[in-house]
Amino acid sequence: MSAIIDFFENKQKLQVQSLAEALYLETYSVSNFKDYHTLLTGVKQKQQVIYLGELSEPVGQTRVSGACAMPTGLGTISNSEKIWTPIQWGEKRGFCADEWEPYISQYALKLGIDKFDMQDTEIMDVILDRIAKGLETAHWMKAWFGDLLANVYSGSPAGELVNVKYVPYFNSFDGFFKQMEDYVGVSAETAKQKVTIDGNALGTFALQKAWGIADSTVWSGFNKAYDIAVALDIDTPTHVRQGSGNTAYCTRLFFNALKMNFVGKGLESMFTNLQNGVTALTVLGINFVPIDIWDTIIQTYLQNGTKYYDPYRVVLSPKDNLQYGTADDGALSDVRTWFNNDENKTYMSLLERTDAKISMDNKFILAI
Repeated sequence: MSAIIDFFENKQKLQVQSLAEALYLETYSVSNFKDYHTLLTGVKQKQQVIYLGELSEPVGQTRVSGACAMPTGLGTISNSEKIWTPIQWGEKRGFCADEWEPYISQYALKLGIDKFDMQDTEIMDVILDRIAKGLETAHWMKAWFGDLLANVYSGSPAGELVNVKYVPYFNSFDGFFKQMEDYVGVSAETAKQKVTIDGNALGTFALQKAWGIADSTVWSGFNKAYDIAVALDIDTPTHVRQGSGNTAYCTRLFFNALKMNFVGKGLESMFTNLQNGVTALTVLGINFVPIDIWDTIIQTYLQNGTKYYDPYRVVLSPKDNLQYGTADDGALSDVRTWFNNDENKTYMSLLERTDAKISMDNKFILAI
């Protein structure tokens, strides 16, 4: 039983007074979501933010002797204007004690709790622990895989979701992947920020998995995943590569394929243990960090029963370029629990308001 009351213990340790505070802290402070994104709180609807980039031209022209005026500077400071529009999302859930027989009901009776009314009890804390984990997954789903035009693979227009019931979980707003793909499709210049992974287009799960570890046709002794690593480092514009940092988030499928190039070759120094038990792999100066939840989301929701939709994904970008904003600050907008006497059910509802923004469009490289 101790393993399932972590949420309750965290709530006591963090000295929170409400479920709204507890879920907020569990989702944004205790979880590892914050380790991979820049979190902004208290974001307002239609809030306008301008992010300043770098000068496009050098500074310091030779001054002509005898000329009164100083030479006029060339170029401009790049900027990116973003407008935050936090979108509401949430749901209501009902819990009947009969459905928990004999496990939770036995627990309730031992604690002297009314079997049916579970609000404001340790049992509800156990339930909310699961809700908090679900919220963390929801943030990953929306932040990265959100798509206003999300649809089932058999829909019209065709989408990538395995079942139409999942559409409302993905169509709140455009996530980072959608924003990046839209941007690299703007022009031939922005297209240079994308590396195409041929293995994603293959028609079966097995073919897709085998592609990454197939021999490279360019680099002897390496595989196709290594080809992608090289392309990220070498085949993209220098100014974009420099601005995109040295950390690349990737699916576990890609990471494992890349790792196969170095396992058993006495190159342990290439591996770095990060927090939360995550191991990064440094190749060509880039730290590749596997994001296992990407694979979970792709394998669960983004597939048609035969193939996955883009199971190989890599994003090279600094953390401060991946901004996730919430209208909340210190507690979720609305979390309520109540007991319905007529139904003998305990209900809870929650409401979130979030949005995702890439702050500078010229500071990422996408491989997909």
